[in-house]
Amino acid sequence: MRTENTAPVTLAEGQAVLDQLRELYERSEHNGQTMFAFVFQLAEASLADNLATAADEVDHADG
Repeated sequence: MRTENTAPVTLAEGQAVLDQLRELYERSEHNGQTMFAFVFQLAEASLADNLATAADEVDHADG
């Protein structure tokens, strides 16, 4: 493992990655880096969908 932190990943950590992807997309779009913009946009959309699914599963497990 590349990290010493072995704690479970939280939805908040996933959201932080999502926020970073959105920022990278906006920066690459602003700078005309179309390939990066495309990749970051796809990654952001996929991660957003998967985090929403994970949040729903956590909600159902808790309630």
